[in-house]
Amino acid sequence: MSEYTQRKIIGWTFALVLLLGAIEIKMFLTPPSTLIKAIAMAHHVRMPAGMYKTQQENNALLDVADEILDFKVPCKRRTAPIDAGSSRQIRVHYEICSKDDYKIVSLLNETNSYQGTVFNLDDKSQTSDFIPLKEGPNHFKIILMNSEHQKSEQEYIFTRAIVKTQAH
Repeated sequence: MSEYTQRKIIGWTFALVLLLGAIEIKMFLTPPSTLIKAIAMAHHVRMPAGMYKTQQENNALLDVADEILDFKVPCKRRTAPIDAGSSRQIRVHYEICSKDDYKIVSLLNETNSYQGTVFNLDDKSQTSDFIPLKEGPNHFKIILMNSEHQKSEQEYIFTRAIVKTQAH
């Protein structure tokens, strides 16, 4: 191998090492909220777009997949039950709607006693982990609190379809 080729290989190797180092530094300096948001949204990237149906109901965006329901808490409360289709889990998204700066402090599926974990994505939005849904109605209680420690409660009913199994 000629000296020229060896120098070229060494030069490109050095450039690649510098590039990978810069990427590693950028990842290290990225705020955790950005990474959490990226992780929380990851399943949307991995699933084919055709698996989702989107419907607008009373200012609440619902993305229904076979297994997961993404529910955006509306600024205006709703009382009608929400059809969860055959979704086995729900993830709740919340964005501050007013100057009262309420944030979710508790998220509970009272039907199966599952307490959801809430993650702050940034100063104005939150998302939950995946909360299991039982077949039939699931009663959710969302407790919000503002910076002055005033509480507000919202209740929703998500109805998961009852799957009938056929005997063979």
